[in-house]
Amino acid sequence: MGVKLYYTTVTASREVKSQQAEVMRILESKSIQYELIDISVGGEVRDEMRSKAGNPTAVPPQIFNEDQYCGVRICEIRQTHNHNTVKRYEDEL
Repeated sequence: MGVKLYYTTVTASREVKSQQAEVMRILESKSIQYELIDISVGGEVRDEMRSKAGNPTAVPPQIFNEDQYCGVRICEIRQTHNHNTVKRYEDEL
């Protein structure tokens, strides 16, 4: 599977929970299949996400297409969703 979504099941941050839920909802509404990778299973998974993102303090959600970093880009995802147009974003995913 090409699209990978790094997320966490363990967080006290409402913002992280909200962003994760919104990204998942939008990807599903666009019928984009993705693999969930839970960083709370171990520090090595979190470190892998941060290394791939090129940011030592990155927090979920983080999106990758294969090994290409797509970030979160929640604004672009919202725009795509609101206009019901997939545009290039889905191609990147």
